Amino acid sequence: MASKAGGLLVVSLVTACAVGPNYQKPAVPTPTHWQVTDNQKIVSTEDANQLARWWTLFGDDTLTDLVARARTENFDVRTAAARIAAARAERRGVAAGSGPKLQGEIGASRQENPFPGLAEGIKFSLYEIGFDAQWEIDLFGRQRRRLEAADATLQATLDERQAVLASLSAEVARGYWALRSLDAQLLIVDNTVHVLRETLRLTEKLVAAGVGTKHDMLRVRAAVGAAAANVPNLRAARVVAERQLELLLALPPGELTARLHATVASDTRPTPQILLNPAAVIRSRPDIQRAERLLAAATALKGAAIADLYPSISLGAFFGLRNTGLDGLFATAAESWMLDGKLLAPLFDSGSRHAAVDRSDAQIDAALAEYEKTVLTALHETEIALTRLVEEERRRTGLTLAVTDLREAAHLAHRRYESGVASFLEVLDAERELARSELDLAVSKGTAATDTVAVFKALGGGVETVAQTSTAAIAPRAATAPPKLR
Repeated sequence: MASKAGGLLVVSLVTACAVGPNYQKPAVPTPTHWQVTDNQKIVSTEDANQLARWWTLFGDDTLTDLVARARTENFDVRTAAARIAAARAERRGVAAGSGPKLQGEIGASRQENPFPGLAEGIKFSLYEIGFDAQWEIDLFGRQRRRLEAADATLQATLDERQAVLASLSAEVARGYWALRSLDAQLLIVDNTVHVLRETLRLTEKLVAAGVGTKHDMLRVRAAVGAAAANVPNLRAARVVAERQLELLLALPPGELTARLHATVASDTRPTPQILLNPAAVIRSRPDIQRAERLLAAATALKGAAIADLYPSISLGAFFGLRNTGLDGLFATAAESWMLDGKLLAPLFDSGSRHAAVDRSDAQIDAALAEYEKTVLTALHETEIALTRLVEEERRRTGLTLAVTDLREAAHLAHRRYESGVASFLEVLDAERELARSELDLAVSKGTAATDTVAVFKALGGGVETVAQTSTAAIAPRAATAPPKLR
């Protein structure tokens, strides 16, 4: 009966409750619908996994290859993987701290009068070799709360890697379409300069023949110079965009030059698949999940701090050999064992334990504020991205119609000039207006593409699905060849 009671006591001590607050995910006010009213350019979906590889919807093999390499070779991705490995190691260390510890022991000591009042005047040396075990019973849940915090922190690092992947995929796509937009603008400017130079050559012939005027020739020459002056800025901007892409892919300068010059961008523009409601975005965005896990970790650490205010119980044991002389240390009679238990209660520490609890409260408040801010930021980012995309699509539609009309107007201006019913200035103005509108349309197409990217990013697109996320996917980077760019 006594043994059963002792067993129940041990079980009750080991499984004692954990003090401190039990974490509950905070509720945040969430709109029931998006504010964007024009949904002609978007499609609703309930499946966030459809957004996992959104960049493939552009149908551009070059973009797909660039994103694939960036997601494995980018420095931020590698840093995030290393942080996951560190968090896992930290978690293993915390888990190990709740179990018993066994260590070997070899020691020697000299003792004088160890038992005053009982056996005074004793002097002896003590030699010992054996094993020492220690176990602190987690009576009030300090270790369990620390393990709970370590689990939450580990999940936060996993979510951080997901956030890095989502942001990186968007940055690569945004940079790629910005570069392709600059290519299109350069092509338009080159064609404009070519047309104006041909016009200048014709005007110079007319002036030489006494038919044209020097005024017309100077106006055309000025138009050629003004158009050609756009080229250096566009080329410089393109080089910058290319270098930024190479850095995202962990490539040296110039590595992408040949590849990007040898390929043509796809003209496909995917229709963003918008999650049905804002609550779905909150569930899918990894930055929100990370902020929530950090709040959970802070809450668990408060429990650990509160547990430090309570007494602790530790058990110890020794088994080995002890003797007062080295020559008899390994004799049978030297075998020795010992069991001990301690109850340690904090009495006075100048308020350090209570200060730790107060610090935990402040950390929880900060983590909660950061979580609420992250949620609200995500909703605003999504609304802004949707609005910009819808409005840019309207602008692109208008510019497309304008370019079509201006091309016809330029053609008619040439015919009117050849028929003698229009001045050369009318032709020149028509050409310049057409060139300006073509440039605006090229910029608008690039902006629409990057706005589409922003929508996918705001929705949490680019996050690995459960099937894609594995230990191998987030293991430390192995010494293997990176994905090749085709």
